[in-house]
Amino acid sequence: MAVLRDSVAVFGVLFLTLDSAGAVDLAAHRAIYDMSLVKASRSSDVSAMEGEMYLEWADACDGWTVNQKVHMVSQLRDGPSVENHFNFSSWESYDGLRFRFAMRSLNMGDPVEQVAGSAYIRGAGKDGHVQFSVPEGSELVLPAGTMFPSSHLIMLVEQAMAGA
Repeated sequence: MAVLRDSVAVFGVLFLTLDSAGAVDLAAHRAIYDMSLVKASRSSDVSAMEGEMYLEWADACDGWTVNQKVHMVSQLRDGPSVENHFNFSSWESYDGLRFRFAMRSLNMGDPVEQVAGSAYIRGAGKDGHVQFSVPEGSELVLPAGTMFPSSHLIMLVEQAMAGA
């Protein structure tokens, strides 16, 4: 039996302040979110879903670190419940040019996917490169204009505050 995947969007609260120049300054924080599926479509194989997400955003003196852990239990409409774990951690330099990451997901305790590596961008608006340590030897070219997550988030907040 093929299990259809339902997308679950998780929105966290962003803590930020403005510095004296009016630029966005993200505040380090930790949060735990309880999550549940409010409604499933009739065509969905999932009838219920609940779990929690731990999110930590920290200042590491030379950049931002993000640690996220998600635990979800999905009840299949015509079958057993399925337990999933997702762990993600990253570091991004304050200038937005360097990034390290690690991600691991488990389904019913069994590893499903694992990715880790480091990346750089040659400069604002320029191209970059990803070197994966897991899977070992994999590489990826980043197109010009690529932004890492913290830099992208700061840009979006600055645009929103400017009314863009």
